[in-house]
Amino acid sequence: TVSHRALMSNAFVAVDTPPPTSKLARWSLILETLNPDPRTPMIFQGNSYVVGLQWGDEGKGKIVDFLAESVDVIVRYNGGANAGHSVKIGNEKYATHLLPVGVLRPGIEEQRRRDQAPPVLLVLPGSRRSEVRHHLPVFGEALGRLREQGMPFELILPTMPHLREAIVEGTKNWPVQPKVIVGEDEKRAAFRIAHAALVKSGTATLELALAGVPMVAAYKGGNVEAWVLRRAIRVSSVILANLVIGENVVPEFLQEECTPDKLAPALHDILVDSSSRQRQIEAFGRLDTIMSTGNQPPSVRAADIVLATLRRSRRMN
Repeated sequence: TVSHRALMSNAFVAVDTPPPTSKLARWSLILETLNPDPRTPMIFQGNSYVVGLQWGDEGKGKIVDFLAESVDVIVRYNGGANAGHSVKIGNEKYATHLLPVGVLRPGIEEQRRRDQAPPVLLVLPGSRRSEVRHHLPVFGEALGRLREQGMPFELILPTMPHLREAIVEGTKNWPVQPKVIVGEDEKRAAFRIAHAALVKSGTATLELALAGVPMVAAYKGGNVEAWVLRRAIRVSSVILANLVIGENVVPEFLQEECTPDKLAPALHDILVDSSSRQRQIEAFGRLDTIMSTGNQPPSVRAADIVLATLRRSRRMN
């Protein structure tokens, strides 16, 4: 994460980084461009490395939190292909995952099911209890209106174990009952056969895009949250897939726009062979090229981008 003060930074902390070797030569160049201030505490005179050889993630997190009070740039390098981690704050649990390459792409049989009738429609209302509470009522009503219009579909709702009870309770009065599935393997299998999706704005939009699944994205939060976000957002879209592609191909319905009246027709458009559906599929097909690092390791590509940003800012100053 690079703060707005990073261009004036006088310290640099690398997380999950091996001891200084030639692989980190580019990061040393970054430090040189930062022009360290002699007033910087001795611990930060040069690179400070948090090496993940003896500590678990909890220990690394605590030491990075301590160091971060005095630094402006924190870079996580090459954390490894583990299974991901969960962070628990109070009663809320946030699961993070590394996404294996190709795990969302359909095989021959899965593609055949994706193209068959009735189409599989995924519903992803969020990974937090508050998100589930806000989205289930409006999502359920929108799906009911879609069915009233004569649109057939098979409804699948992936969730996590700790949310299953809330999901079952929140959908029991839906006019169309979903098949609730639990776990990452089941979710990825559903992604591979899905024809379309109704999804809460978040990382799932990029996962769906990588899987080639056209979607409608929505977000409905509390009034205070909405007030803050309206004043903080300075981008053309809040949908991660749109931001990566550089084009607003995924329709988004936020806060007061997140209504059954708006969601139902948008879902109809991506379930049928419409221009809006084809536009998403064509855009998602460009993701491999957009996200490719070419022949460079991701760490080197990231270092080049940081260096270019720093040099460009120094020229402007």
